[in-house]
Order: sequence, then structure tokens, then C-alpha cells
Amino acid sequence: MINITNGIITITKGDSAYLDFILTAADGIAYDMQEGDTLRMTVRVKADASYPVLLEATSDTSTIVLTPEMTTTLDPGKYSYDVQLQTAAGDVFTIIGAQSINTLLRNFVVCPEVTV
Repeated sequence: MINITNGIITITKGDSAYLDFILTAADGIAYDMQEGDTLRMTVRVKADASYPVLLEATSDTSTIVLTPEMTTTLDPGKYSYDVQLQTAAGDVFTIIGAQSINTLLRNFVVCPEVTV
């Protein structure tokens, strides 16, 4: 199961997910990823870079793929994530993630699996 509501991702431990992102520039015009661009999703216990990375996925397209091997390593619970676009020119843009200075923000929820 995967559910995304208001930027909160809920996934079942051990499941796959294909997360498609619609990228737009600051002026609202659609942005197509260029050769050398990278999209990166990072999940941590809290929205604080001092905590270890629990899950990281990168892509050279606007789709981030989470594999069962990636999500099975996470204990059921609430975590924080963000997704950044790094352009070939070296610019970095956070396109979704923590929208508060509250490091307790939990926007990535892992539910327990029943079927193994």
C-alpha cells in the first residue's frame, strides 16, 4: 500500500513504490530533467541532517523507485523525508519535504506488513 496525502507518504514495510514528481520552475513552467540532473529522496528519523540516512533513492528521471529491499529495512514508524533536484549545473532545489523548522515533522510513515 502506498498513499500520498498533502505530501505525507504512507507505505507498507517491504512494498515497492514508484513516486512520480511533476517538476516546475519558479515561474510555474514545467521543468524537464536534463542529462546530468539527479533527483534524490532521503529519509531520516528526524528532519535534521545530523541523523543517519535510513533510506536514499536517486534517479535520473522524475520518478523515484523504492524497492522492497529498501523499504523492508525500515521499522514501522514515522520518519522525515525530502526530495531534492540537483541540476547538471550544480544547483540544488528541494522540491518536497519538511515545510517547518520543527525537526519532529514526520511526513514518511511506514506501516507494518502482515504478509511476509
